[in-house]
Amino acid sequence: MSGSINLFPMETLIAVIQASNEETRLRIFQLLDTFRAYLKALEAVPPVNAFILDPSLTEIATFIEGFLSSRKPGVLEKDLKRVYPLRPYDNQDILPILLPINTNGGDLTLEQLEFTYGNPRDWPEDLPIQNVAHAMQLDRLLKAANNGKGKAAGIEACNDFPATYEGQKQCVDELVEGMMNLDNIIDKQIVDRPASRAAAAAQTATLGAGGSQQPEHMRDNYRVERVKNTPPKVFYILGWKVLNLTRLAQDGIIDIPDLYSKPVEYTRYDNFMQRHKAVVSALTKSKALVDDLLMLDHAHRLVSAPSKEETRKKVNKAGNDKKGGLIKDGARFRSQWSEGSSTAAANPGTAAGGSVTTASAPSQGPTARSQSSARASQDSAMLAEEGVTMAGIPAAPILTAGCAPSARQGSANSSDDSEKMLRDANRQLATECATAQQAYTHNLPNSMEWSYNPNEDYDDDL
Repeated sequence: MSGSINLFPMETLIAVIQASNEETRLRIFQLLDTFRAYLKALEAVPPVNAFILDPSLTEIATFIEGFLSSRKPGVLEKDLKRVYPLRPYDNQDILPILLPINTNGGDLTLEQLEFTYGNPRDWPEDLPIQNVAHAMQLDRLLKAANNGKGKAAGIEACNDFPATYEGQKQCVDELVEGMMNLDNIIDKQIVDRPASRAAAAAQTATLGAGGSQQPEHMRDNYRVERVKNTPPKVFYILGWKVLNLTRLAQDGIIDIPDLYSKPVEYTRYDNFMQRHKAVVSALTKSKALVDDLLMLDHAHRLVSAPSKEETRKKVNKAGNDKKGGLIKDGARFRSQWSEGSSTAAANPGTAAGGSVTTASAPSQGPTARSQSSARASQDSAMLAEEGVTMAGIPAAPILTAGCAPSARQGSANSSDDSEKMLRDANRQLATECATAQQAYTHNLPNSMEWSYNPNEDYDDDL
């Protein structure tokens, strides 16, 4: 320490101040007050290149930084008592602290940033942002606002993080295996429909007018496809990144601010391995979560191809709007069939000869519809057992024993015969419903037509 003092002698500082005019003296003492404030609060002086300074002050600022840093507190206070009488205008008040917002570098610690700008929750709405470096510093401080605070306050230090490379590599392997897993995932497959109405018409022509209905082909959704097409090395990069973030999260370092007026979510775990296993489980089951990890920073995507990103969002919105319209029409179609089945149950005369025909009827209110829906849920297993599948279309109304032909005709003497006739009636009704839905779908207006492009991103708004 004594050697460092010799590099920054007090006599040199006094000589520079005495040789300066009053305006330069004022700036020198502002530097002294700024560095001393950080030194007293955080026991560290910020780097000179973190401040925006007049070029003529850079050299003296570097000297002042060394002058303050090289002295123990007692020695520093003693030396400053000889310097302070040189303050201009007999001004003994502390001058305004300079803000370290220079674009030339000089990163501050989070403690220095918080000392400079305060808690983000207390920032005024009109907080001036000076330049890029200032914005990046505030961004760091904003993200760190909940580190070790709020729900993450009082967290004990993580003490079971693997200390060896072998232990850490095993955790990474578990993460990668989970990310690449495609068995028993929660991401549903989607129907591989023709990409256009023309393709659908060509498919119908190929089957012929009297051709049988072919089963719908299913395929993975776009999130699963992305995971399948990602090389393993990318997953290993993510694995090490997630491992490090898991360790930080166990220490309460989450880097998530309170946004949209909602408090940050944080779950406590007794130790690191419990949190790690929970992360592996989530990534193993959900490829949508893995896809989220694979997504690039949207700011980089925007500035790289702004027109493309704008077009992508327009396509996303159009697709979501059309999907929303299809869902509403499907719900209306299902409601009509439910009302029709309720009418048939109340009027047995609408069906004869073992044939069940539904007819349109006025709405019977929510009670009748909910009862019909409940009956449909109870008998859905029976339909599946009989091989009646209606993938991709609203569920058909299900007849109950009270309205089955056997009950109306009084011809069944045993419960087995009654159940068989009920299944036959339900199967016929399901077939009629599927036929009607097929006609309904093929007669949709052009505005309802929508096709899925696996190369595009789709928002999960619905």
